[in-house]
Amino acid sequence: MTRTTLLGCAMLSLLCLFGLARPSNTRETAAEPRQQQQGGWTVWATREGLVGKRTATGFVITKEALFVGLPDRSALNRRVTVTYQGKSITVPVRDVGPHNTIDPYWEKDGTPAAARGERLGKMARYGKPKNNAGIDLSDGLWDALGIPRRVGIVTVTWCFQ
Repeated sequence: MTRTTLLGCAMLSLLCLFGLARPSNTRETAAEPRQQQQGGWTVWATREGLVGKRTATGFVITKEALFVGLPDRSALNRRVTVTYQGKSITVPVRDVGPHNTIDPYWEKDGTPAAARGERLGKMARYGKPKNNAGIDLSDGLWDALGIPRRVGIVTVTWCFQ
């Protein structure tokens, strides 16, 4: 291993130790999301990626695009504010996911099906989710919030506007 690789691994280990990040291959169960006083939810978030592909709304993803994906079509074209470590940005919901397409967890108990290790409806054929994420962040939003690219999953708070 190179010195740079060792340094990066050490930094990621420290972030994980203090609960600020999880490696992208994590299978740990997220803590129960809690509804915030402002009406938002604290959930695990992953980076959407898929630059050059189309979202559920037909938007072509660019590396600078600012949007999120939520796991139910009823959220499409709404606006949400996402907060990570005190920094908040308001963006549109332009995609459906992660892991589910019929999981409006914000209308139920606030716990994404993925956090329970479930995929719903037709998505169940793909087996258990690879992580517990309840929201996808575009690459541009991930960067704008200051989340390091080497981090695979983080905790964010979000709410509808």
